[in-house]
Amino acid sequence: MSIATIVKAYLRTWAEWYVHIVLVVCRTSRAWWTALSPNSPVMISTAKYNTFGQLLTLYQPNGPVSKTIATRPAILMVHGGAWTLGIGSRFDFASHCLYLVRQGYTVATVSYRLLPKHPYPAAYNDLCDAVGWLSHSLGKPVLLMGHSAGGHLSLLVGLRDTQLSIAGVVSLSAPTDLSALLPVIEVEKRMFLRGTRPEDASPAFYAQSLLGQPCDGLPPFYIFHGDRDVVVPLSQAQAFVDLLRSAGARVHFHVMEGVGHWFPFVSENNLGVVDAVLEEIFSTIFPSPSILHLEAPLNISLL
Repeated sequence: MSIATIVKAYLRTWAEWYVHIVLVVCRTSRAWWTALSPNSPVMISTAKYNTFGQLLTLYQPNGPVSKTIATRPAILMVHGGAWTLGIGSRFDFASHCLYLVRQGYTVATVSYRLLPKHPYPAAYNDLCDAVGWLSHSLGKPVLLMGHSAGGHLSLLVGLRDTQLSIAGVVSLSAPTDLSALLPVIEVEKRMFLRGTRPEDASPAFYAQSLLGQPCDGLPPFYIFHGDRDVVVPLSQAQAFVDLLRSAGARVHFHVMEGVGHWFPFVSENNLGVVDAVLEEIFSTIFPSPSILHLEAPLNISLL
């Protein structure tokens, strides 16, 4: 990859990130305004889930839900941001949470310890704590859904911590092999690995270690990745999926055509990108019966 290509990818990525931040502010304000309104369909609460003071924001339906939805797992959404303070936050998924709660799901977003102060495995340990706390509090398994660095952490937890009550792992644009060069986030990646071998923090390494081992205790994995991702190349997702399939793990792989790294949040021609992405994901996880129906193929393109 040439220097010009790297610079272009870097500038494009940060332009998309700034658009994403503006949208996050608007969507979070709407979500909290909805929750505070009279007869709101959603209840929002925040709690500390571990001794490090990390927070979990819980979105719950304010009223009865169908029996089908009541038996489904809680959803824990894990933000990205290159594992670094100031790039991502638990508010990134506020609009996604609001949409899912209106369908009857119980959803949570989570904070975790970040760079530059906290390298691996602090964030990973926090996410393990969050899954345990949420599962115990609600008395049901947890479906992990993470974007980018959050997807990376979610995959690690799903692969390594089989004692936790995890119903599945949804990965959106996640890096899976930290031994590979990732030019756009290489500085953050090296800070994250401070004192750790790349293999020890790579989902691909743990997937490879499954070869010849029983996979009965593993949750299903749902991998979604854009074919125009310049932050984490599609090849990382493809190689990771191949490893999981070779090991006999349950895995669904969906290449999102025409979209880049921020596809769950930003689209230049679809203001309903959040709804469209969630419909695409949940029609895959719960194909029948499902309360989320995708009436047409997802067709979104990024800035």
